[in-house]
Amino acid sequence: MMQHRCRRPGIALGVVLLAGMGAGLLGPRAAATNPQRWARVTVSVARLRAGATTESEQIGRLVQGARVRVLTVRSDWCQVAAPSGTKGWVAKELLQPEVPPPPPRKLATIAVDSAHIRSGPSPTKPSLGVKSKGTALPVLAYQKGWLKVRLAKAVGWIRRDLVVLKQSAAPATKAAASSVRGAAVAKARIVAQTASVRGGPGDAHPRMAVLNRGQTVYIFGRKGNWVRVRVHGPGTEGWVAGWLVQVYGAPRPAAAEPKPARLPPPPADNCPPGGG
Repeated sequence: MMQHRCRRPGIALGVVLLAGMGAGLLGPRAAATNPQRWARVTVSVARLRAGATTESEQIGRLVQGARVRVLTVRSDWCQVAAPSGTKGWVAKELLQPEVPPPPPRKLATIAVDSAHIRSGPSPTKPSLGVKSKGTALPVLAYQKGWLKVRLAKAVGWIRRDLVVLKQSAAPATKAAASSVRGAAVAKARIVAQTASVRGGPGDAHPRMAVLNRGQTVYIFGRKGNWVRVRVHGPGTEGWVAGWLVQVYGAPRPAAAEPKPARLPPPPADNCPPGGG
């Protein structure tokens, strides 16, 4: 009986060891939840395939501007979850990742007439300068009643009781910033069979999307022969060659007609007046 009792702890210990080994093989990544990543389709139609090859079966299609959740990245392919919930693979070059905005920062606004910024979290540390009331400084860290703050060309420390903490607004993402620079100056449509939307005003810049004839764009600026546009619907922004778009209500530019040749004047009449 005693022998039977002694076996149970051993069995239990073996189960615990096996469980621990399993957790070690899986690693912490298995338990951690991967952060969600999102992307948008940048071409007119992207094929959703069952595998990460062009030979894999096509199981669906994604239209330009469709927002998909990226599940896995394998070489030049991304496994995504489509808006319908269908999971499949899309060529990575057909997607544009969405960059999430950084988290809002804390700002330390000086609440007294003046306050010293010190080189360390102690009143005995050398002063880096004095800031006046109302000055707002980005907070980098906290330590025992002190705040580490960013200055114009350095980093310093200030006493926590000398400031009021406020949450700063999250800075706009690059795409959002470009869309609020100004109102659209014109509404236009694509007049070529296809038109590439590029990252800058020139063919050397990367292609971000391909537009088809008749698609509507909003023009925000011009540089040389290129116009900066935002695509109606998906919201993709970039540059398009100016000769591929036509402003609504404006006649399509036609080839200039040749000017008629200028004829030489008739020869002068040298006959005397009244002469026969």
